[in-house]
Amino acid sequence: MKKVTITALAMVLGFTLSTPAFACKGAGENAHMGVITAINLKDKTVTLKDAETGQSITFKAAETLLKSVKASDRAMISYKTEGKDLIAEKIKV
Repeated sequence: MKKVTITALAMVLGFTLSTPAFACKGAGENAHMGVITAINLKDKTVTLKDAETGQSITFKAAETLLKSVKASDRAMISYKTEGKDLIAEKIKV
C-alpha cells in the first residue's frame, strides 16, 4: 500500500512540475509563452523567459504592444520572423 501511494504521489508531482514544459508546444507555431523579464522602449524590444526552455528570447515590438505589458507579466507572444529578428505581432497577458 505504501509503495502504491509513493508511486502515485511521484506521478502527480512529475506531471505538475512538467506542466510548464508543455506551454510553448501548446501555444502553437510561432508563439512562445513565459514571463516578461524586460521591456526596452528605446530599442522597442520585449524579453520573455521561455516557459519551455527557461531561455530569454528578445522580440522587436511596436510601442503600442510594449506599453500594454509590464515586466513580470505572464504572456504569450505570437511573432513572425524577419531575417534574424523575431517580430512580436500580438502579446496576450
